[in-house]
Parts: sequence; structure tokens; C-alpha cells
Amino acid sequence: MSVTPSQFAEAVLTRIKGPNGETIHATANNVNAMLAWMKFEGGGEFNPGSPFHFNPLNTTQAMPGSHSPGGPAGVQSYPDWKTGLDATVKTLGYGFYQGIRASLAANNPPEVTLAAVKASPWGTTAIDPNAWPTLVAQIKGAKSSGSLGFPWVKAAIVTALVGGGIVLITRK
Repeated sequence: MSVTPSQFAEAVLTRIKGPNGETIHATANNVNAMLAWMKFEGGGEFNPGSPFHFNPLNTTQAMPGSHSPGGPAGVQSYPDWKTGLDATVKTLGYGFYQGIRASLAANNPPEVTLAAVKASPWGTTAIDPNAWPTLVAQIKGAKSSGSLGFPWVKAAIVTALVGGGIVLITRK
């Protein structure tokens, strides 16, 4: 199964909960924050040459069938997208990442969520919230299929703008 960055972001967002158990929605702000985070992390199939398969946020969560091919702090390579999604959701559920979940639950602008990621122990050292305007300026425009690509997650209709190696989402 092929999965796009926006599909992975939406799938994560539909499965994680805010710090008080509240639903986190796959809004434009939240999806864009996740996509920028993936860009800064550089993991998974969205980064050609990455040894960390099915792991766009470079989580270190061990799962059945996963292994660490070496590299930073035990980042895992997963056998498929479902395992990578499950690992990412499980990791984001830990108390260490309450600030990230709170920012997503509040539907904060992407820069605010990126600052929460940078302030967390996740380890995304390349995040520069000041780089967000540059990423937005690189948008060229294209449409997604609107399908999350995950049979176990309900699909949503989105318009995707593609450019500069990142996909930005706007809700209709």
C-alpha cells in the first residue's frame, strides 16, 4: 500500500487524543504542522534513502517486527505502514509529548505546534519554527485523492497543495 505524507498525518491525528482525552481533528493547522514536522525529521519512505521504513517521524518505539538499522538513538524501521502508524500513535500518547498533543488539540497554528515539538524530548533538532513561512512560499499546487489510504481509518476529503517536498492541506 502506498501512503502519502498527508495521509499518514491525518491517520495519526484521527487516532491520538489531547492531554485531557479530547479528540484531535485533522484540521489544516494540524495536518500542516505534522507535515512540516515530517519534513524536519526526514524519516520514512517520504525521504528517499532513509533506512527508517514506514516511520516518517523517526520514532524509537519498538513494535513487533521492527528493528533499528542504526543511526540516531534507536530509531526504528517498521515492516509496514500500520505498524509505523501504531508506533507513532503509541509514542505520541506518552506524557512526555503532552505539549504537542495540547497544541494539536487547540488547533494552534503550525508554528506553535512546531515549537511544542522542539520543546519536547522527541529529538527533532532540525525544527526551526521560523522556517515555516519559507515552506509555505514553496507551494505549487496539486490535488490529493482525498483518501487516507488506510483501510482502517475513515477517509476525509482534502485539497492538497504540493511543493518543496512538503504537502500542505486545506479543508473544504
